Amino acid sequence: MLESLKRQRPPLLETYDLSRVYVLEDWRKGARIVGLAVPEGGVHVLFGFTAPAAGPSLTFTLAQEEGADLVGGNTFVLRVRARA
Repeated sequence: MLESLKRQRPPLLETYDLSRVYVLEDWRKGARIVGLAVPEGGVHVLFGFTAPAAGPSLTFTLAQEEGADLVGGNTFVLRVRARA
C-alpha cells in the first residue's frame, strides 16, 4: 500500500516521516501502539486503509490516551462503494 501511495501522491507524502510504519495485519484482533511520544506541537499522522471489495461496512475507532485517561479519538466507517 505504501508503494502505491508513493506512486500516486508523491507531493503529499513528502510532508510525512515514513521512517516508521505500523501495519495492522488482522483488523479483527485490534492493535495498540504504546510509548509513542507526541511533541507539544502535535504530529501529522497518515493512515492508509484498504476497504473490502464486497461485503458489509467495517467500523473502527482510533483512541488517544494519556496514561489511563482517554483524551481524544474518532470512529471511522469503511464501506464498499458501488462502481459504475
